[in-house]
Parts: sequence; C-alpha cells; structure tokens
Amino acid sequence: MYKDVKKNIISISYNLFKEKGYDNVTINDICDKCNITKTTFYRYISSKEDILTYFFDQINDELYDLIVNITSADNYWQQIIYVFDLIIERMQVFTKDLYAQLFITNLKNNHGTFDEIDMVKTVVCILIKKAQESNQIHNQSNPEELYDMCSQICFGCGIKWCLNLIDDVRKEFIKSISLALQVDSRIIEI
Repeated sequence: MYKDVKKNIISISYNLFKEKGYDNVTINDICDKCNITKTTFYRYISSKEDILTYFFDQINDELYDLIVNITSADNYWQQIIYVFDLIIERMQVFTKDLYAQLFITNLKNNHGTFDEIDMVKTVVCILIKKAQESNQIHNQSNPEELYDMCSQICFGCGIKWCLNLIDDVRKEFIKSISLALQVDSRIIEI
C-alpha cells in the first residue's frame, strides 16, 4: 500500500509538472489531483522538490535492468554509446524544464541524484578496456578516469540542453566523447 500511494503521488505530480510547469504546481494541486490530504502527502513525500528526486531514482532503477540486458552491438564503442543512450533518453523524458529543476534542486541540497550508478560504471569501464584493446579507442588512459570524463560530458551536455545551447544532446555527447576517447572515425555512427 505504502509504495502504491507514494508511486501514485510521484506519477501524478510528474504529469502535473509536465502539463503546467514545475513552478506552477503547488502541493495543493498535487493533493487535489491525487484525492489526498496534505497530511497524507507529507506522510509519503517530504517536499515538492523531493518528487523530482524520487522520479529520477525510479529511472536509475530502470537503468539497472536495461544495463544487465545490453544487446550485442557490432563493436564496443557502440555498446558504450548504447549505455549512455539509456541515460540521455531518460534525460529527455524528463523534459528540459524538469531536468533543469532537478539540477536546481540538487544545487540547493544534494540529494545524490547525480551520483554514479555503480553498474553503469562497471559495464562502461569493461567496455572501454575492451575498446582500447581492440584499438577502437586510442586514448589509453585508465578506463575509470575515462568513464568519469564521459559521465561529466553527459551531464555537461544535459546542462547545455537545458540552457538551449544545443538541440540534440545525443549528437553533442557522441561528438564530444569520440574526440575525448580518440575513437577510430570509421566506427563512429551518430
């Protein structure tokens, strides 16, 4: 019951945020749409800002399932892109407005939303090492350091997207990491 009520509040809130904009939705709006009282709301959710964090946590849980089932790609580079595509797709589902609000929320009080996802790091580091060994990636730096760089580039592209400095997060990300990793240009597909 607890999880169902909480999940319902989060889902309805997210839909309201997308429909009206984050700043235009109040706790009262959420309670009215959920047919609950404020007391019930606060029993399950500590604040309006936390709703975004909870939603992103759900996305992180989905990533674990998807990472475990990485499909075979023609090469390790494409598998690395596939992993980051999962993150970028989730970013775009969140919309620019909500993704920007997620950054703002974490700048005010770090909720750990942008902490590393261990499984993603493990998988990408293995793929980077294999890509280095097969000469698909010419940057021979430590795979963990390269993963950190790729992750930071991904979040940087997310920020640029929120600021309307780029339109295509995926294209900008692939261009940036292919340069940083020194990827063989024959295998780059955008």
